[in-house]
Amino acid sequence: MSARHTTSNGATGLSSRQHPFTEAIMQVSLPHRWKSPTIDKYDGSSDPNEHVDAYGTQVSLYTTDDALVCHVFPTSLKGVALNWFTCLPPS
Repeated sequence: MSARHTTSNGATGLSSRQHPFTEAIMQVSLPHRWKSPTIDKYDGSSDPNEHVDAYGTQVSLYTTDDALVCHVFPTSLKGVALNWFTCLPPS
C-alpha cells in the first residue's frame, strides 16, 4: 500500500513510506515477548490527549525505549487518524 504525498513543487504522488519516522526508529526491533497495548484504537473522534496518555501508560508497562514507543504508536490508530498519521512528512 502506498501513501499519498505532496512534493516540494506541489505535485502529488505515491510513496511507499507510510510513516513520519526516521530510519533509526523504524529499525528498532520488538522485544521477544512484546504485547500490543490493550487500548481502543484511536479514530479521531475523541480526545487525542486522552489516547496518547492511555497509549503511554500501556506501553510503559513493557518498555522505556522511546524509539520503540514511537515505532509501535501507529498500531494504536485507525481510520482517519491512521490516514493522517501515515501522510505526515518524514522526521
